[in-house]
Amino acid sequence: MEKITAYSVLNENYTDKLRNRLVLKPGSTMTDTDFTAITYPIKLLSIYGLFNNNRVVTIDMMGDSLVRDVETGECSKSNKISVIKEISSLDLVFEEVWLDRACDNILTRISNLNKHHHYKEVVITGKYGDLVANLEYDFSPIISCKEKSIINVTGNNCNVNSSGMKSRLFIGGSQNRVCANGSGTCITSIGMYNYISASGPECTICSGGDRTEISVSNAYAKIGALGNNTNVSITGRCAQVYCSGDNSRVSSVGEKSIIKCTGENCIISAVSGSVVSASLGSWITLTKTKTNSDGSITSEVITWKVDGECIFPDVFYKFNDLDFEPIKEADIKKYLDYGN
Repeated sequence: MEKITAYSVLNENYTDKLRNRLVLKPGSTMTDTDFTAITYPIKLLSIYGLFNNNRVVTIDMMGDSLVRDVETGECSKSNKISVIKEISSLDLVFEEVWLDRACDNILTRISNLNKHHHYKEVVITGKYGDLVANLEYDFSPIISCKEKSIINVTGNNCNVNSSGMKSRLFIGGSQNRVCANGSGTCITSIGMYNYISASGPECTICSGGDRTEISVSNAYAKIGALGNNTNVSITGRCAQVYCSGDNSRVSSVGEKSIIKCTGENCIISAVSGSVVSASLGSWITLTKTKTNSDGSITSEVITWKVDGECIFPDVFYKFNDLDFEPIKEADIKKYLDYGN
């Protein structure tokens, strides 16, 4: 019997959010051949976000004829499902990055095979994309103009450009340059020293390698970065950013962003209406602009160190009346009115 690990987002009463009928409490086991779950954690992040306080569970789906859609990541036709454990939305970033990439049941993950070739040019054109799996070439330029294309790269020093909408990019090598222009693109980067640039709205990025550079220039981006010395730059509004690595640098000039850094010695800079949280010893700079009666624009800037006395670690703050105001994590969804 085949077994595949999948994920589901739940309501407060543990009912499945997509169908609102099954109760999926950890430890429960049931038989349901009509149940569908998602095998790509990044897809759930793209739909529900990082900070919406949803319940998330991992599920073992078992059956003799399991069906999984490579494009959507949906898994169905199980004979038996077992709810293993409850995790947070932020844990989905870890699940996406550290998921066993050698698993035969996860066909579109990056393989761990040895590379035997150097340099290959891959150009994909047309409207809709096909699966492009396990490109294990170094120095490869990969260009995709298709929508919904799936590209896996394990080589080093590769250039990947995708202008298709809802593309899925898996990057396992190091020192790669990834550029995605389509909206709704999902990017998973595991290697070190990668540079990721996304300009389409509502893109989702999960990064696990150290010294990764992430640049996003449109609205509603969702970014989870686990590596140390990661630099994240955002110009779009309503971004959601989570960094767990030490010495992370996050700069956001888009309004109403949510930023949380749990690593040591992080530096966060954000603007109007954003809320931020950092670990002990990190620095937070918040800027607020306003238009005066004469039409001129003034800016107010305040910087605090998270010292544990005035500014506390792991607490969200916003800029209000020339000072930092704490925000309850449970109120963030209502505060930013995301509605997921």
